[in-house]
Amino acid sequence: MTESRHLLQLIIETIPMRIYWKDINSQYIGCNNKFARDAGLKHANEVTGKQDADLGWIAHNEAYRAIDQEVMQNRSTKMAYLTHQKSHDGSDVTLKSTLTPLCNQSGEVVGVLGIYDDITQLTIAEAEQSVMRERLNFALQGANDGLWDWNLETNQVYYSPRWKSMLGYQDSELENNIETWSELVDPEVRAQTLALAKEYIDGHRTSFETEFRMKHKQGYWVEILSRAKLAVDQDGVPLTPRRLIGTHVDISHLKYIERELRKKEGYQRALLDNFPFMVWLKDVDSRFLSVNKVHAQNYGEEYPESLAGKTDYDISPIEIAEAYRQDDLTVMRTMQPKSLEETYIDPQGQINWIETFKAPVTDQEGNLLGTVGFARDISERKRTEAEFRIAATAFESQEGMIVTDAYANILKINHSFTRITGYTAEDAVGQKMKLLKSGVHDAAFYKEMWDSITTKGSWQGEIWNKRKNGDIYPEWLTITAVKNNENVVTHYVGTMIDITARKSIEERVHHLAHYDPLTDLPNRTLLTDRLHQALAQARRETSRLALMFLDLDKFKPVNDQLGHEIGDALLKEVANRLTACIKRQTDTVSRIGGDEFVILLSQIETEQDAAMVANEVVLALTQPFLIESHDINISCSVGIAFYPMHGVDAKSLLQVADQAMYDAKRAGRGCFRFYSDNTSLSSPDNLTELP
Repeated sequence: MTESRHLLQLIIETIPMRIYWKDINSQYIGCNNKFARDAGLKHANEVTGKQDADLGWIAHNEAYRAIDQEVMQNRSTKMAYLTHQKSHDGSDVTLKSTLTPLCNQSGEVVGVLGIYDDITQLTIAEAEQSVMRERLNFALQGANDGLWDWNLETNQVYYSPRWKSMLGYQDSELENNIETWSELVDPEVRAQTLALAKEYIDGHRTSFETEFRMKHKQGYWVEILSRAKLAVDQDGVPLTPRRLIGTHVDISHLKYIERELRKKEGYQRALLDNFPFMVWLKDVDSRFLSVNKVHAQNYGEEYPESLAGKTDYDISPIEIAEAYRQDDLTVMRTMQPKSLEETYIDPQGQINWIETFKAPVTDQEGNLLGTVGFARDISERKRTEAEFRIAATAFESQEGMIVTDAYANILKINHSFTRITGYTAEDAVGQKMKLLKSGVHDAAFYKEMWDSITTKGSWQGEIWNKRKNGDIYPEWLTITAVKNNENVVTHYVGTMIDITARKSIEERVHHLAHYDPLTDLPNRTLLTDRLHQALAQARRETSRLALMFLDLDKFKPVNDQLGHEIGDALLKEVANRLTACIKRQTDTVSRIGGDEFVILLSQIETEQDAAMVANEVVLALTQPFLIESHDINISCSVGIAFYPMHGVDAKSLLQVADQAMYDAKRAGRGCFRFYSDNTSLSSPDNLTELP
């Protein structure tokens, strides 16, 4: 019996949590040294026989005694409740406690067992988290439990499919309102639970966590643990509209375990099986001497006794078992505890992450007996950390990203936004989106943009914005509205791509497609387009236009005798002289191939107007050209057609102008001719003698 007590004390001294147990009069009958030190004492035996009024938290004596009595009278565990008290040195601490009734072999309640953690630093750290991390972490932690989101202004409540399924309902079978909860919750605790929620919402409680029963669709009760938080921004200010977001955890199985625990004999078994994490004791050969029920169930065993005498090699893959054995050897060799994060494989073959604490165990004379350890599942935390890393990586992409509130106030930007615009987070956060406005677009453009966002939920397109240095640049912008469950916009998310280089390429490609690469004059494609536009205008205004088809005389001998480089240079200079002859911006000089050019004169009054331009062109090209020390003399033949006398479409006008040009060549070259009904219809094939 003495050895058993010593072994029990070794176990509870190894576990890094405060543990104590009291009799039915709230008098301490045992604890570990960590608890004693919290009370300002040196050893656990100094606590025995005392009550809370005798320890450093005398101010909480009555409250703690009331909780003891509540747990013993209700014969149920009070799980994970928070208390705030003064430590023995006068500092404020926050404790997270679990209190369970202890029963003797006859099932009679003989006292309470308490376990708690000092979570003061954890509480402070959690308070400093940003609202985005807090809400995402909360949602991810509750991913496998029922999630609810209560709009306190409308009483609309979003219930996740899991929330409904744990009560046996399909998603479509329950309405999203507070009445649904009220109808299903145990009527005996309905008012009390709502009162607790109101106290928390009104600021009279620091947290909301409670247990109650809810009616399953099949008629039985489901035990629920509910936790919730007010949705707040990064400064701790409640969001508008105010919302309470929480989770439902089905603890029916846990309640069942608690009832089973009360049937077991002895403090040791009750103590071990009550821990909400894996606990084990091994000998020096790493054989299990004792494990708690959580440990057994995690390895597919119903009863802890099933693992007695086995080793990790019997229940884990060899590489994991070998790692566990090496940890045990290290702990026994150094006689120092060890804490680490590692994995185990459950009966379904899934790899789970656990946080493990191992320590050496000795007898009263200091002889090594083996190791003791405990482990808690941190798989969800690991998944959450991975989700955060992925989210952070996605946000810091090559695209600029910006998040605003519903009023277009900038809340967050990424590094690519700074790279594109020049604005840092210090420059942009708190400013309006108009910070980037360039002045290029008018009010109608922005109205159309916001109309699309309002009606369709998003907009994307090309926009000109302004950088911090004043440069105006083109970007491809996508804006998406983020809405809550009530379809109300809460945020806007924008992604932007600087398309300056792409625009430059597009403009270059467009230019190459519409301009002659040698002379940079409009090509046949652009000429045709402009001719169609000029004809449409002439029809509307009942006006006239002229089309001149121009072919160089004596150009072929230049190419043949002086080479194509000289010929190309001559064509460029011809283009310059033709452009100089055309004074109006509405007219067009184009090269349609080889030594052929076409001039479009829109809105002319008389044939004499076209004749004056044609005469100037002929004279300009008759003047000698000096190309790389070569004196070159050429001329041109020009054929002229008019709309609407000679044709009413582009094709017919080009055809008759071309025919008139050949009349000019027959007339001796270096002249122009108007098209007439007597114009020869000879084709170029019959005129090979005309250069």
